[in-house]
Amino acid sequence: MLESVSKNDYFCDYYLRWITIYKEGAIRKVPMNKYKMTHSWIKKIAPELRVGDITRVTYQELLNEYAKYHERQTTMEFNHQMKCVIL
Repeated sequence: MLESVSKNDYFCDYYLRWITIYKEGAIRKVPMNKYKMTHSWIKKIAPELRVGDITRVTYQELLNEYAKYHERQTTMEFNHQMKCVIL
């Protein structure tokens, strides 16, 4: 299903599809809620970011923006959740 991803797809939409396919039903409620919270933050801080526009720099900018509002450990979890999707 994710093979149909386009470079023009919004990253927040791609992220939601990924967690629905790979995580829903495979993890417990609390971790799933964390993935959903990450999705809501991606929509909030980078709603127009497209899959094809993700570079090392744009990724780091996204992390930096998230880190403005969160502690280091929470930012590391955010990074881990996004990195799984990108890899």
